[in-house]
Amino acid sequence: MLWGLSPPARLLDLACGWGRHSGPLAERGYEVVGLNLNEAFLRAGCATGQGKVSWVYGDMRWLPFPTGCFDAVVCLWNSFGYFDDEGNSQVVQEAARLLAPGGLLLDIPTLNFGDCWSGQSWKRSSPYTGATIPRRSSPWIATR
Repeated sequence: MLWGLSPPARLLDLACGWGRHSGPLAERGYEVVGLNLNEAFLRAGCATGQGKVSWVYGDMRWLPFPTGCFDAVVCLWNSFGYFDDEGNSQVVQEAARLLAPGGLLLDIPTLNFGDCWSGQSWKRSSPYTGATIPRRSSPWIATR
């Protein structure tokens, strides 16, 4: 059981990259869909045979799935916060729309995974707005 969800819970790995998280989640028995806007990353995920992941090309601001179809939407490492406030709000609204009742929205925000557990905090600059975005050193979780 991970994050209070037992396999075969249906998970969306938002901005999945090449599947470094999608594959291991699928290997644990979760039904995983990995979404990314970078086709090269998706091809790499397919080529590495990352579990039984369903790979989907798409923009996290406009998610191509029906309402309530996932038990969890996860956004791991450095996958959230690159848009302006309106774009980031759209991402959260779309992710929330996809959650089944009682579903889980999880963001683990760190460039260095060790920081998440060490209590260190850091800041980064948005490549889109130039604004400094303070980041927390622990995950946040929301439920529907």
